[in-house]
Amino acid sequence: MSNLNENKISFNWYPGHMEKTKRKIKEIEGLIDIVLELADARIPITSRLNRDFLTNKDSILILTKYDLCDKEKTDKLVEELKKTYKDVICTYIGDKTIKSKIKNIAENILKEKIEKRENKGLIKRKIRAIVVGIPNVGKSTLINTLCGKTVAKAENRPGVTRSLEWLKISPDFEFIDSPGILGKKFSSKEEAFRLASLSSVNEAILNYQDLAIFIYEELRDKYPNRFLEFYKIDNFTDFLTDIEKIAKRKGCLLKGGVVDIDKAYLLLYQDFKNNKFGKITLD
Repeated sequence: MSNLNENKISFNWYPGHMEKTKRKIKEIEGLIDIVLELADARIPITSRLNRDFLTNKDSILILTKYDLCDKEKTDKLVEELKKTYKDVICTYIGDKTIKSKIKNIAENILKEKIEKRENKGLIKRKIRAIVVGIPNVGKSTLINTLCGKTVAKAENRPGVTRSLEWLKISPDFEFIDSPGILGKKFSSKEEAFRLASLSSVNEAILNYQDLAIFIYEELRDKYPNRFLEFYKIDNFTDFLTDIEKIAKRKGCLLKGGVVDIDKAYLLLYQDFKNNKFGKITLD
């Protein structure tokens, strides 16, 4: 039984620039040939973008941080996702093949459209793509790889990119970068906390107690041995008992040896965020 209080889970993070971005993308939709949608391989379902503002476009789903996911679980989900997208690509930081993969797949998807233009005697033009995704999914890192140089600021926090910008992959392929976008509301507590646990919402709005409870329950249910081994705990009891054990083992203490429970909540979140429990997939 979950310790989370459903009535307390009300946080949402939807800065004004996200709505502005949707409007701008809608305005240039006619220029776009294909969508490159990014999602996190650790939450490949939850981290997909609700593209109600960008419809009727062929899409490639690019799962980033593939080196951090539980590949057996993620690969099963990839097969399902291929029914929704034209193709699904898994990648990671340092993947030297990703540029050619994206270019080749996009050219293959758009082959018929390109041939129709040529048959009409029209001048061949560049393929135009747009890169979209939720915050902190790895767009800036991918874009720097595609461009072969640092053109986008990459940080492990949401909300860094704020404007639209056209960039070149090659002389015949260009794309537009866009800021990370979330829906106005989360559909469930699971969606909200999965995104929060992997830093796709601003940390300033988080309730670290509820977030720590969520992470504890996810690891207990899906990767119990990793949790116990990392914190050197013999077995699971309950959240409050176990978080106190963690606090004592990790030195989260106030004067007089009193447990600093708030520091322990934050520690659990940071350990999870920093991949201390190995390769995981939560979806």
